[in-house]
Amino acid sequence: MRALACLLVATALFCSPLQAQEQAAAAGGFASGGFGGVVTKLSEMVGEPAIFVGARGGCVLNHAFVLGGGAYALANTVDAPGLIEPISKFIYGGIEVEYIALASAPVHFSVLTLVGAGRRFRTDEPDPDHDEVFVLEPAANVQVNVASFFRIDAGGGYRYVSRVTSGDIENEDLRAFFGALTLRFGTF
Repeated sequence: MRALACLLVATALFCSPLQAQEQAAAAGGFASGGFGGVVTKLSEMVGEPAIFVGARGGCVLNHAFVLGGGAYALANTVDAPGLIEPISKFIYGGIEVEYIALASAPVHFSVLTLVGAGRRFRTDEPDPDHDEVFVLEPAANVQVNVASFFRIDAGGGYRYVSRVTSGDIENEDLRAFFGALTLRFGTF
């Protein structure tokens, strides 16, 4: 949670000076802004339903490119035959790069990729028997411009996970397609 708070504060501090450049954009120059948002992802782990909640933020450059980050946590407990104990804690996050097509249209689309790391704990407390994993998450979204400061994204992607080392699960058990809903607030 501390990492998530630091990510959002850093994004706000980095993007706020850039917002002054929006007036230059009206004259045909460079435009920038920033956003923060809450995310819910529906997926699966070990063949069982998994719900992830998190946040993402980023700097929006020329209404089309986003450089930012996101952090996500498993919100439910996943239990399946063969597990030593249920998965009650899995967190991941990383750098996100996004391209937004036709951003000024009321409905448009974007493609993004998260590259980062995660951790699967066996219990609610860290111990020597946990997995530190690599996460790659490509996704695509449909975005709706609700207001000048608010957008809703709906989309999906694939969570690729590697470097699982514990004996009760494999890399494939943490990999899955997902659907996502994001509420974005900011200047776009």
